[in-house]
Amino acid sequence: MNKDKIISIIKDVINENYIILQDSKKIDMKIERKLQNNQPITNEIDNGWKCTQEYFMFYSINCESGRINTKKILESILDELSESAINKENEYKHFNLYIIFNRLEDKLLFDRDQKECKFKKIILDEVKSEDEALECLHLRDIDLKTIFIGTSNSEVFNIQIDDRIRSLESYRKKYLDEEKNSGLDIKGFVFNAKLKDIVAVYNLLGNELFDKNLRYSIKDELDVDSHIRNTLKTSPDEFWYLNNGITMIIEDDDFKLRKSNSIKVQYGNDKILSVINGAQTISASAAYYYEKENEKVELSKFSEVDSNVILRIIHIKKFGAKKKNEYRLNKLCNTEINKISIALNRQKPIKQEDIAYTTSFVDAINNIKYNQSCEKYSFNIAKRSIEIKEGYDLLEFAKLVKSYLVQQPGKALTQGAKTLLALKDGELSDTDVFKEELIDGTKMINVFNKYYKPVNFAAKLMNFYSEQSKSKVKSGINNEKDYMKLKSSIASYGKLYFVAYIIYVLNGKNNEDFSEFNVRSIEEDFKLYVDKFIDLLAKFIVEKNENKINEVNINDFKNENLYNDFKDYEIKNEDNKLSKEINEFHRKLYDYFSISKFEESISTN
Repeated sequence: MNKDKIISIIKDVINENYIILQDSKKIDMKIERKLQNNQPITNEIDNGWKCTQEYFMFYSINCESGRINTKKILESILDELSESAINKENEYKHFNLYIIFNRLEDKLLFDRDQKECKFKKIILDEVKSEDEALECLHLRDIDLKTIFIGTSNSEVFNIQIDDRIRSLESYRKKYLDEEKNSGLDIKGFVFNAKLKDIVAVYNLLGNELFDKNLRYSIKDELDVDSHIRNTLKTSPDEFWYLNNGITMIIEDDDFKLRKSNSIKVQYGNDKILSVINGAQTISASAAYYYEKENEKVELSKFSEVDSNVILRIIHIKKFGAKKKNEYRLNKLCNTEINKISIALNRQKPIKQEDIAYTTSFVDAINNIKYNQSCEKYSFNIAKRSIEIKEGYDLLEFAKLVKSYLVQQPGKALTQGAKTLLALKDGELSDTDVFKEELIDGTKMINVFNKYYKPVNFAAKLMNFYSEQSKSKVKSGINNEKDYMKLKSSIASYGKLYFVAYIIYVLNGKNNEDFSEFNVRSIEEDFKLYVDKFIDLLAKFIVEKNENKINEVNINDFKNENLYNDFKDYEIKNEDNKLSKEINEFHRKLYDYFSISKFEESISTN
């Protein structure tokens, strides 16, 4: 058990929450006693800590051998909560639960088990139970954190490298003052290193290895972890090419490159060793090495996985009058380490749209414009943050197509890039939106016309609706009548319903093939049709609610129920007054967008 690390973690949390302990001198002793008895540590160990609405619990799991028992952990936590409920002097509202692991495999197994058994839900259900004393704690939610601290405070590690002779080296000095008598020697080395050796360092030191890493624990939007694991599983020999590498800061006067095929690094006893870039690579790789098919597997059993990774070591060594300038040298050293860490982690985060933009589908769409037969309907899909003059960003394109082609404007409204632009085997996975046939050069033009011919028109419809409906929103807010409020809500949330519906009607109520889709441009007078659509949908909602005027909100537009009922209304109620009004609206739409009638009116004038 690593008592010093656990005590340090607890004190860090106390400081972060601005809690002033009444008995800080005795707290170390109390924590040690709890740890020896394998008991959770809570606010109850100090009177000053009790005076808060935040309930804290730290539970250290130390399995010397065998599998962790998640059920037993849960029982211990509930027992401690019951004890706190009996002795409580304050009404706690938020439960901060920290579970600390010495071994990485225990943390991984617990993370999996607690999700499967709905660990947090069980605790909250018990707390809310009317039959239990726990109810008086009034805990409303739980913030669960699992922390891996490793098994060592100091260690010597050997990391295998390919060949020191072929490594890259760089040197510079950072002086403390103009006299240049004291300062820092900074040396940089780049090696080809064995990934499993670096993972072994992490398994002994835990998250402390990432102390100076600014981006550690940042949310993984692109599921990079699973991609790292998949590369290790399917093509470990490609790992070096598909990974940015790892950067390690070392402050150790004894650090020297003595061997040609390995480097020795030390941690502890005033020797700094920290990974400032590449923490995600290490933690995801460790998860793969120690968790295969949800079973605990020792690292040694993965000796056949021999992935290399780029390892950059930055060695910092103080020189000159160290004792005389100790404070200033330490400050200079920390400043330099932070500067390097900030620079390496300042990159603009890559989002799902950026990855999706590299797919074959986007390439095919952007090549359509070179075909003269599609010139009228072609467009560009541009990278995120690039000014778009004749096209769209990929997410906007996906939402438009999801609306008119798939006839799912509700999902188009709610789904974001992570869902709409999801990838499978390097290509966009939503084949309802992104038709795979487009990539086939022999079919490209026909496929484009069949599915994507209305895209430019759809975008104009959406933008026109948004502009024209602004006045409706304002009038709805100022007018006290319920019907105007209903129309105001439709104006606010119904733009993708409008796009899907208008194109569906103009294409002969068919969303299978748009090859013959041909309409004239939208003019200013089309605002009357926006008004009419909003009015018809409002009348339909009133009739559906048995003539009660109930205001709708954005949630009503987040699925296809309302849309499909409205779309099918005319067919199911042929002789109905509202049905006839909808039918007349369709006829006027056909007339308005008829190319032949538009050309005829021009020739007459």
